[in-house]
Amino acid sequence: MPYAATLARAFQAPITLLNVIAPPSMLSRVGRFVRGSDDTPRGDDDERTEALAGAYLKGAAAHLREEDAGDIAVTTTVRQGDPATTIAGFADPTSGALIVMASHGRVWGSVAHRVVRHATVPTMVVPGGDTDTAAHGGGIFEDVIVTLDGSAFAEQAVPVAARLAAGMRASLTLLWVVPEGSGPSLYLRNGHPFPDIAEVEREEVRAGEEYLAELARRSSLSGLDVRTVCLSTRQTRTGGGSAETIADYLNHRSRSVAVMASHGYGGAVLWALGSVTEWILANVSSPVIVVHGDPHERAAMRNKDLAAQTIPG
Repeated sequence: MPYAATLARAFQAPITLLNVIAPPSMLSRVGRFVRGSDDTPRGDDDERTEALAGAYLKGAAAHLREEDAGDIAVTTTVRQGDPATTIAGFADPTSGALIVMASHGRVWGSVAHRVVRHATVPTMVVPGGDTDTAAHGGGIFEDVIVTLDGSAFAEQAVPVAARLAAGMRASLTLLWVVPEGSGPSLYLRNGHPFPDIAEVEREEVRAGEEYLAELARRSSLSGLDVRTVCLSTRQTRTGGGSAETIADYLNHRSRSVAVMASHGYGGAVLWALGSVTEWILANVSSPVIVVHGDPHERAAMRNKDLAAQTIPG
C-alpha cells in the first residue's frame, strides 16, 4: 500500500481498496466440508467471509487515512467472483486508473499474472519481498525506467512513464537493450556477408543511442529530466538475453519503477507477455508497471517484423 498511497498523494487521486472473495456456492461447500456437516445454514459462511473481508479493508483504510492525515480519499469494496477476472475488470479504462497489486515471487499462473494479461488499464506489480523499500522509502520513486525495443508499440508505454515521472518529480530513463544476434541476422537477410559480430553490435548500439536521443527530444517529454541508456546483452554481467539484461539493470537501480508495454514487437525479438515481460516480473526486486497498448499496432508491428525476417531464396 505505500506505493498506492504515494501515487495517490502525487496525483491527488482517490484509492479504492478491493478484496475479492470466492463465489457464495464455493464458500458454502468449503465451509460444510471443513465442519463435516450441513448444520450451518447455506448463507452463513458467505456472510461471515464477506464481513471479515469488509472489516479488514476498513482497518486498512483507517490506517491509510491516519498516516496521511485524511489527505487521501479511500473507499473499500468487497466483490465476489474469480479474483483475477474481477480485479482486471474492476477498473474503468477511461478513468485513468492504475491497478496496484503485490506478487508472491511466482508469476506464471498467479492472480497477478492473470490480471496483467487481461487488465485494460496499466497494472503495477510490486514484488512480495519489496518490504525494505516500502518501509524506508515510502514507495517514493526517483527514477522511472521505460523499456523500449524500437517499435511504435513499445513506445506506447512512454506517455504513462512520462506522466509518472512528472508527478513524482523523478527522472525518466529510456532503456533499450540490443539483443544478441540481432545485427548479424539483419546483415544476412539483406544479402551482405556475415560481418564481425562485435562490430555489428557496436553499430546496433550506436543506432539505438540515436533512436533514444531522438525520442528524448520529443515535445511531450520537455521539462523532464530524460536520460537514455542503450545496452548490448554482451555488455552486462548476466550473460543472458534481453530479459536478463533488463532485469539486471533494474535490480541495480534503487527506488526505481519500470514501465513496459506488453506484446511489443521489434527487430528479431518478441516482447510478449509470456517471455520478456513475464520473466522480468518474476526476477526483479522493484515494481513494474505493465501497459497494454493498441492491439492493432501490435499486429502491424508483428507483420512488419515477420516480413523483414524473410530471407530471399
